Amino acid sequence: MRVLVVDDSADVRFMLRILLEDAGMDVDEAASGEDALDRLEDPAGIDAVVLDQRMPGMTGLDVARQALDHPGCPPIILFSAYLHPMMAEDAHDLGLITIVKTDLAELIGVLRDLNGVPA
Repeated sequence: MRVLVVDDSADVRFMLRILLEDAGMDVDEAASGEDALDRLEDPAGIDAVVLDQRMPGMTGLDVARQALDHPGCPPIILFSAYLHPMMAEDAHDLGLITIVKTDLAELIGVLRDLNGVPA
């Protein structure tokens, strides 16, 4: 499974890369919403997106709205420490999965489920 990790923090991207690779996944990275959208113009080979909400320039929800316009957009997980109820509702209305950034075990479980791998 190939996962695109989108976060403006290099430290968070590094931590997620180590975590996901240890779980047997391949990881690509994007440092901004704009970079993510460039990657998702042709999403072939990307099985899921782990997307931060609070980034300079574009929020995660902004990125998701545009990414979902691309044919074949993979499932998007909004992975943020700032998931207030209204934001979570907006994310669910878009068909996104929401996970609080501190719940790394849930992130791994959801990604495995998306890939059809038993937990």
